[in-house]
Amino acid sequence: MCGIFGVFFSDQIDRQSRSKLISLAGLSARRGSDASGLIIRSELNLRVFKKNSKVQEIIKEVDFELKDLVSTKYILGHSRLSTHGDLSDDTNQPISESGWLILHNGIITNHLSFKKSPGLEFSDSAAIGVALKNSTDIAAMELALNDLLGEITCILISPRQEVYAYTNVGNLFNVFDKKQNQWIASEKIFLEKLHSGRRISQIPLNKVVQIVSSPQEKANIKSYSLSNYSEFSIEKEQPFKALPESIRKLNELLAVEMQNLPRCNRCILPISFPGLKLDDSGICNICRSWAEDEKLPVQSLNDLTKQVAPGARIQVNLSGGRDSCYMLIRLCEMGYKPYAFTYDWGLITTAARENMANLCGKLGVEHIVVSPDLRELRKLASESLRSWFKFQDPTAIPALMAGDKPFFHFAQRVSAENSSAQIFQGDHLIESTHFKSALSGGSASKAPDSGAVAYRLNLVSLLRMSISYLRLVKNAKESRIKLFNLLVRGAYFYYFEKHPFIHYFGYEKWDEKLLDDKLTQYGWIANQRNTLQKWRMGDATSPLYNLLYLLTIGFTENDAFKSNQVREGLVDRSTALRACIEENKIDYLGVTNYLQIISFTPEEFWTQISVMLEESYPDLDYSDCVK
Repeated sequence: MCGIFGVFFSDQIDRQSRSKLISLAGLSARRGSDASGLIIRSELNLRVFKKNSKVQEIIKEVDFELKDLVSTKYILGHSRLSTHGDLSDDTNQPISESGWLILHNGIITNHLSFKKSPGLEFSDSAAIGVALKNSTDIAAMELALNDLLGEITCILISPRQEVYAYTNVGNLFNVFDKKQNQWIASEKIFLEKLHSGRRISQIPLNKVVQIVSSPQEKANIKSYSLSNYSEFSIEKEQPFKALPESIRKLNELLAVEMQNLPRCNRCILPISFPGLKLDDSGICNICRSWAEDEKLPVQSLNDLTKQVAPGARIQVNLSGGRDSCYMLIRLCEMGYKPYAFTYDWGLITTAARENMANLCGKLGVEHIVVSPDLRELRKLASESLRSWFKFQDPTAIPALMAGDKPFFHFAQRVSAENSSAQIFQGDHLIESTHFKSALSGGSASKAPDSGAVAYRLNLVSLLRMSISYLRLVKNAKESRIKLFNLLVRGAYFYYFEKHPFIHYFGYEKWDEKLLDDKLTQYGWIANQRNTLQKWRMGDATSPLYNLLYLLTIGFTENDAFKSNQVREGLVDRSTALRACIEENKIDYLGVTNYLQIISFTPEEFWTQISVMLEESYPDLDYSDCVK
């Protein structure tokens, strides 16, 4: 889930090669730019540079002029998306462990079984060095690397300074230019853009490939840290511990309110659901409309194979959640040749990232990741939340998730880069929440023959939504222009740009037990917190926005999801209501993790919540939430 790139020179570096390498570094940065590393190998020196910034910043600081690179043998780089460990010299790449120098792309999910001593920070990438410690040849290296689980794509420099390449998912490509310099990158498209017309090869799966044999004279290794700060943190899901007493009491009070809400007699939607109307029998208009339509699936898997023949190279949009992971497994079983695409906007949960790594590693599926500037995006998320508290309009809550909407745009761009591979999406009609658009007056409709829901806004609805979003921008103190651009782009990508996806669950009926049984075979995990919630577990924002919805309109997206399950006959009404009230409990650790990610202090957050609930629950004191 990072970018690896580099070039091995057959002769001296020239101006054109230097320029191409800088371009390759820039292309690789779209896979992550939280931190970066660079290895420059000359005749007698091997220099290692690390910095908590984009790799272009390293290039600006080191001796990267042509005259300084004359004797260079190879240059390797790493552009990091932080998925494990803090941003520090110990966890930033390249990793040095057991005499090995490692550039790793992916997540190793069983790394702790390789940990040498308890209590110390141990990067998952360091497990590669521990595993290889006693390897003396390529066969032994392959056996050792096969003991690792997850996504393992790496460039390895041995204690004897040979250079090796390895991948268990296919995220490593190479090409030789006219001068026989060997170029390497995490994605084929990066090399195609720089070496048009040249034959590009994929490093074989689960095979160690030697790129450079041991040099005649061993280089002196020198390391340079170009930055020494870690203000940028990632989510660390904490094991469950006792809830603060204030949250326990608040959950009890909210549960009573939810039980007393008037609801549809067929599903469990409350009367506060926007646009809901009950007839004389107490049945809502949504249930009546649903009953008039044919139930899903509207097509069959045979129809799918007629539309896209097995064996085809396809793109699977992978979030790490239950539905997309199941879809990836099933499409592999059906004989398709998928690669996975993920837009990681910094608010994907640790569990979801590990699920993706486990699946892609076990299935041997190439994983293409696109990531924005996470520092900037998380700053805007923090500012949006602070601004929202000033007017507390539920219509504007989706704006807090605007940062993930470029997913739709980049999914299509990546498909275009891969010969317009057909895109598969794991959403389905049952998970339609509807009310988020309905709060603005928007309507949801079943997309023809897809089993998914298309959201479109008419002019009046668009104006209503725009007003709430503009209030968010107006109340922001900093970065107003950037926040405005983010919201406009998010709305365009979500509501107006076409989404030419095949929705898998339009061809196979969504069956929760079947999904869970299949995923269990692959070691899929929900989360490490004490919650029953599996739906939306891949999204670190869901605990936050469901809390805000609960406090402003009295229900969450769980009410909508469970109601759809009732309509489809997947669960009875009383069971759905009990489960919904349980799942609507405040996910305190989930909220805490979210606040940590966006650097929003718990003191400020719970003070704002206290102000929101002052009239309804004046006796609650949230000071225990910040200890």
